This record gives sequence, C-alpha cells and structure tokens, in this order.
Amino acid sequence: MAVTLRHSTRADLDYVTALERRADNLDYIGQWSDWEHLSAIEGRNGRSHWIIERDGERAGYLIAYDCRAHDCGFYVKRILVDRKDGGTGSAALRTFLERAFSQADVSCVWLMVREANARGRHIYEKLHMRSRTTTVMKYLQ
Repeated sequence: MAVTLRHSTRADLDYVTALERRADNLDYIGQWSDWEHLSAIEGRNGRSHWIIERDGERAGYLIAYDCRAHDCGFYVKRILVDRKDGGTGSAALRTFLERAFSQADVSCVWLMVREANARGRHIYEKLHMRSRTTTVMKYLQ
C-alpha cells in the first residue's frame, strides 16, 4: 500500500465534499462550505489542503494550518479517509508529520479530536500523539 499526499485542486472539490457529507462521517467531521474548502485549497490564511492517495487513487483528504507565526507549529484541522481501518489515515498522518518536522522551525503538530471519536484517538495515540485535554492531541518532536 503506497499512501501519498498531493496538494488538492479545484477538481477535487466534489470528491472532498461528497466524502465529508457521507452519513458515516457526519458525527465526526465538521461540514465546510465549498467556499471554505476552496479557500484552503488556494492556501489562504496559512491553510493547506491535501488529497490523500492510496495506490494512486484518491482515498481521503487532510487540511492543516501553518501556525508557526504564533510559535504553534502546525494544526491538523481535519483528516478524513474513505475506507476506515485500512491504515490509510495513519500512513497519511505519518507522512504529514514527517513533512512538517522536516522544516527546521517546527517543534509540534497538534489537532483536536471529538470525544466520541475513539477510532481517531486510538490512531493518534499509536502515532505517539499525547492528550493535553480530552480533545487536544499534540505531537512534540
């Protein structure tokens, strides 16, 4: 299984919103408008929007904020994969962490996880992210 990240484009918008609005994701993922996704795809306000590819096919997406100007590293706003329990999300997040920490001035990556999202919390803990509160997970290099 080869998992990679590539920058999202406008052509990915329908895929992203369809995945986000799927019934099995509604309780775990906030619902963004097309405008919010396009703003992130265009990199406004320090955001980056990535398509997760597995074996060359779209398999999910990841949105992050560059918070280094506030000495807060990167904030992973959202990660969502099409097929759960296949290792795609873990591999994608690991790839993002490696990419983030390859930058000299990054000391942490953090995210928030909904309390009800036991699957997500388990994945983040396996990647050595530590709970700071019931909803904030942080990875320190």
